[in-house]
Amino acid sequence: MNAPKPQPPSNIVRVGGGFLVVMVSLVAFVGITMAVADVVDYFQVQNYESAQGTVTKAWVVAARDVSSQEPESRAVADIDYTFDGQAMSVSRLPLGPVGSRQAADETVAEYPAGGVVTLYVDPEDPDDPTIDNDPPLMHASTLGFLIPSLLYFGFFLKWLVPAVLNNRRATLGT
Repeated sequence: MNAPKPQPPSNIVRVGGGFLVVMVSLVAFVGITMAVADVVDYFQVQNYESAQGTVTKAWVVAARDVSSQEPESRAVADIDYTFDGQAMSVSRLPLGPVGSRQAADETVAEYPAGGVVTLYVDPEDPDDPTIDNDPPLMHASTLGFLIPSLLYFGFFLKWLVPAVLNNRRATLGT
């Protein structure tokens, strides 16, 4: 008895696999873009002027991280500061990334009322200072997006290059 010939994979499987690779690669692209934006922001902040500020109040607010279904929190503060001899204040300045309630409470404890902080002020927009001057690659969120994104993007290229070359060879008839 003759065994049936094995059938090549259907176009549905090939299209579905390709769709998955493209979708995962888009997610990777977004992750890489976010990491690059973090790095650009960091270097922009390096050109800002520093100003001393006084915390008037720090507290925790509910926040929502789109990548998580869990309830999350963020530490914020009201801070008075002086820039170019002008008294200024900022309300609800984020003190760190969105995270757990416990992490936000710990961050608030680091900023007691009356405490002195260093703000980084863009001379072109002194009403919008930042308190974060850490290198972005030290942030777990940046690394959490960057590393998987680079792996996914590498996988996409590993899939894309042979697919394009095989298609080109088939078109040229070689």
